Amino acid sequence: MLDLDLIRPVPELLARHAAERGGAMAFRDDRVVRTWVQVHERTGRLAGHLGALGAAGGCVAIVMENRVELAEAYLAVVRAGAVAACLAVQRAYSAIIMAAWRTASTMPA
Repeated sequence: MLDLDLIRPVPELLARHAAERGGAMAFRDDRVVRTWVQVHERTGRLAGHLGALGAAGGCVAIVMENRVELAEAYLAVVRAGAVAACLAVQRAYSAIIMAAWRTASTMPA
């Protein structure tokens, strides 16, 4: 049987982890280490900016290398009430270059 008490919204879980595990490491890569409190604060700020831009109910594309800030961006999008679409950096750059090439090749000389 499904225990609905185990299923909690991500923003609620993030706040709980910040309160219960504050100074413990949440994420790390070869450049930075973030605690749960830091992740909660940083994602809250970004979520606020996304909310001010009207992201709630929409989709936000994240184009970033695999690093701590990617996890923070993803959590911030969720906190803002939007859906995150994580795009592979190399593929995203290739798509942008192809779109620019197509646009340039169809422009009158």
